[in-house]
Amino acid sequence: MRRIFRIGFTALVLLVSSVASGQNYRLPEWVIDEGGVPASGGNYIGYGSFHQTTIGYATGGNFIAWIGYWHPRPRLVRYDVAAVEIIAPAGAVDTINQVTPQARVANLGSSEVNFMAVFSIRIAGGVIPIYQNGRPLHLGPGRDTVVDFVPVRLPYLGPHIARCSVALAGDENPGNDTVSLLFKVLARPPWPVGWHEVEMMPTIPSGRGVSSGGFLVVDRSSGLIYAAKGNKCRDFYRYDPINNNWDTLASWPDGREGKKPDKGANGCSDNAGFVYAVKGNNTLGFWRYNSFYNEWEQLPDVPYEPSNRKIKGGSDLVFVIDGGIPYVYLLKGQRNDFCRYNTLVHQWEVLNSAPGITKWDRGSWLVYDGDTRIYAHKAKYHEFYCYDLTVHDWLPTPLAGMPYTSPRLQTRKRSKEGGCATWAYNSIFALKGGNTCELWRYLPDGDSWTEADTIPSFGSTGRKKRVKDGGDIASYGEAALFALKGNKTCEVWRYVPGPEIVQPQVPARTAAMGERVDVNNNNPRLVVVNPAGSGRINVAYDLGDRRIARIEVVDVSGRTLMQQMVCGRTGILPIQLGRFGKGICFIRLCDQSSVLLSTKLIVVH
Repeated sequence: MRRIFRIGFTALVLLVSSVASGQNYRLPEWVIDEGGVPASGGNYIGYGSFHQTTIGYATGGNFIAWIGYWHPRPRLVRYDVAAVEIIAPAGAVDTINQVTPQARVANLGSSEVNFMAVFSIRIAGGVIPIYQNGRPLHLGPGRDTVVDFVPVRLPYLGPHIARCSVALAGDENPGNDTVSLLFKVLARPPWPVGWHEVEMMPTIPSGRGVSSGGFLVVDRSSGLIYAAKGNKCRDFYRYDPINNNWDTLASWPDGREGKKPDKGANGCSDNAGFVYAVKGNNTLGFWRYNSFYNEWEQLPDVPYEPSNRKIKGGSDLVFVIDGGIPYVYLLKGQRNDFCRYNTLVHQWEVLNSAPGITKWDRGSWLVYDGDTRIYAHKAKYHEFYCYDLTVHDWLPTPLAGMPYTSPRLQTRKRSKEGGCATWAYNSIFALKGGNTCELWRYLPDGDSWTEADTIPSFGSTGRKKRVKDGGDIASYGEAALFALKGNKTCEVWRYVPGPEIVQPQVPARTAAMGERVDVNNNNPRLVVVNPAGSGRINVAYDLGDRRIARIEVVDVSGRTLMQQMVCGRTGILPIQLGRFGKGICFIRLCDQSSVLLSTKLIVVH
């Protein structure tokens, strides 16, 4: 009877479908007779070796098998879809308003594919989703899209986890199929529509009211509001809109400049527990408040150049994450100086000057739309410009400035000291200031202004107070606006727009209609995958045209907490969070000489 040698068919199938060339593995070999019955015994051979083996027990020592070099045939089609990021819900949402879950997904493969994207929400620590919705998608290779899922109103309070996953048969990289994000649901009271005064800002410790240099910012990650009085005093506070109460925080130090905040002081929030602020008062002082430790840190001074002027009015700041790097954009005021501060490497960069030949006086403001545009309005002259983050320059054509004449009041006033604005409901809401009560709304679609409800002149003090020096306004998500009048009063007001603004007709849009942009396969990518309650995250990376790079974690001071070299085009690096302290840090992808990408991570224990 003849004996026949063959290589295991199952092993070959597995190798062809899942093993890349150059990877070490073993092939089984065994002997069968002519009837297909396996004989006993067998050995294994290693990939890439020329092997001679004797199957002793199966053939009585007489059968010799020769196996030459074996190399897998490269696949011509690669399938890989990815859940890239969750856009909404993020930060904090409330129990009153609906939220439309949004996520960005991508086709990183080499062929057009049909696949499924599923979005779910569960209470942190829970297992069963309280929301789940799926959308079928079609994407070409190297494309991505933003997917809108069915809107939902979330009834339960506390931390929640949003999760988006994609599913495709034959997906070769399941490590990037899921992305998650932690957010909070807050119990917003059923606030009435219109303007209503809330709890006044405390007068202690200085005993002064809000005036020049006062400001108000919202931290979306906590749902809290931070405020400074300006007025040459160091007072700094935190306001809880849900419980309507104030806490007095660490005072703003005098610092190197030896001065207190006054004209030109202003601030912005990074929505992750930090407030960045310039002190004004004819100084270059630049500071950061850390809410985790209730302390102030002085940062590198604002550049003196190019106008060789210090800050003393007309300044404003916005926080922007541009290309994965968190920046503070600053309009210095008075002259046309415009610059930005890299919060990772703690360096200032002077940018192209703001437009116009007239000075940016007190009451000028900046607003960031959360996407690609920073709007800048010039007090007194009502010049209105747009800075485009995609080209990093000012657009050449000015926009329509805020109207001088109020149709409601039949008065003609210029925007002056106390002028301020914020982004809300896909538009800009702006207080004119200049001892007026006017509130205006700017709609980018159509480049048009409409007057909104005026803020009341009389509050709980019984004194007539309009918006002047120290006025500011901030958006509390899609729930309300909060405002300071300044004008040496401690009054604080809340504004809830009517249903015509809060709940406009939503245009029809399907998941496949999301805007598509090119995913350049030569550009590096860095995505935090599956933030888990186990104290571990997975960082998915694509090095683009590089073959070796470094992933590092740094804290807000720039101190390196960990670093790991990675190689190969793509991969996943698990990171244990137990070694890091509570607070914000940044995960960076670096080559030998520069930071290629950066993403923010909030660590909570």
